[in-house]
Amino acid sequence: MLPSAPESAPQSVRGTVWLARHDDGTTVTVDVTGLEPDTKYTSHLHAESCQPDDGGPHFRFDPDGPAQPPNEVHLMFTTDSEGSASTTVTNANPDSDGANAILLHLDDDAGTKLACADL
Repeated sequence: MLPSAPESAPQSVRGTVWLARHDDGTTVTVDVTGLEPDTKYTSHLHAESCQPDDGGPHFRFDPDGPAQPPNEVHLMFTTDSEGSASTTVTNANPDSDGANAILLHLDDDAGTKLACADL
């Protein structure tokens, strides 16, 4: 859990993230448990490590490009009745070497950072 996570956020979040770079692009898979059931979340690749920067800004394939797909990798999902979810997204750009972490955000207007994993 990140210091920015609200006190009411689930404290038992666990998961695995896979990032694969291949000729057809970049594929990211998130498999997570311990979240609120039947709740929307979003994840993004971030440019910095989890510590001390909480992931820093979103990773962008083109740093001067827009803050949305396909220039960013976004994974949106809704947990099941037990608070678990798994989702995969593939982006056509294989040049994701600058992606250093993935952050799990609450699906709120502020994009509150909940949890982080270094890649």
